[in-house]
Amino acid sequence: MRSAATAQNPRFQLDRTGDHELIAELTDLVAMARATLADVLCHIAEVDARRLYLHYGCSSMFDYATEILGLSEAAALHRIRAARVARRRPEIFEDVAAGRLHIAGLCVLAPHLDGIGGDALLEAARGQSTRQIREMVAADRPEPSVPDSVTPVGEDRFVVRFTAGKGLRDKLEEAQALLSHSVPDGNLGDGKGGEHSADRIRVMCAAHNLLLAEADYGAEHIAAASGRLSSKRVDPPLPEPAADPQPPIAEASTPLSSKRVGRETEAATAMRAQVVSALAKLGFHAAEAKRAVAAAAATARDDARLEDLIRDALRQLA
Repeated sequence: MRSAATAQNPRFQLDRTGDHELIAELTDLVAMARATLADVLCHIAEVDARRLYLHYGCSSMFDYATEILGLSEAAALHRIRAARVARRRPEIFEDVAAGRLHIAGLCVLAPHLDGIGGDALLEAARGQSTRQIREMVAADRPEPSVPDSVTPVGEDRFVVRFTAGKGLRDKLEEAQALLSHSVPDGNLGDGKGGEHSADRIRVMCAAHNLLLAEADYGAEHIAAASGRLSSKRVDPPLPEPAADPQPPIAEASTPLSSKRVGRETEAATAMRAQVVSALAKLGFHAAEAKRAVAAAAATARDDARLEDLIRDALRQLA
């Protein structure tokens, strides 16, 4: 009965919410969630410091967070660790509320902030992704290499461990990004068979493939063909900035030359979004990825394709 009542709650029925309203509400909710998270960390830090969990029959803050507050083990561990770091450096609460630091990054930083160079490390970590923070910590406090090993885990499956350079890591992550349309979970052991030629391949993630399909054939047609329920939107998709009539949407390989006359086609915009998404999967911050794509698109040839734009954007970030 409870699950049925929850399913009928209009609060969680957004299929008739307009695109603009949906984006605005999501932006506000994320900002509120960050502020709430900072408050949660502050309260955890104070309860932990006062050892108030002892009054509830718990021997540790971790037990109180999991048994009384109902947090998962991972969520409790990460929040307690971040709260203790923030209690020693109260400015971190403001950083969390503003979105400059996040739980995962704080957990990486926690063992390193009290030593020499901790202030500089914290300052450099603001606004960075977890991967970037891990790289900063590793560069500042390198660990010994992992011994090479090959361990069988099945008849024809093995776990291979070795210490590699940044170049190999970058190539592996680029391959994950380029294969995200066929290997969404990024599993390095998956692959596709068959023959391919460069003139027949378009690199596209599953989400943008669906987006362009809906643009070409209509959302209702795609929903009917795929068995997905369509969204009953009450206003049109987000508009383009210019008011001039638009040509039909082309394939993702449509050249970017339309920007030469003052605006982009929807296909060119989608192409740029694909490149930003690919760069984000490689670990680049969204803001720097957008800047790199904008710079690459500004100097792209009239016949530039998706793969050209990816390559040029990576050069901008090199």
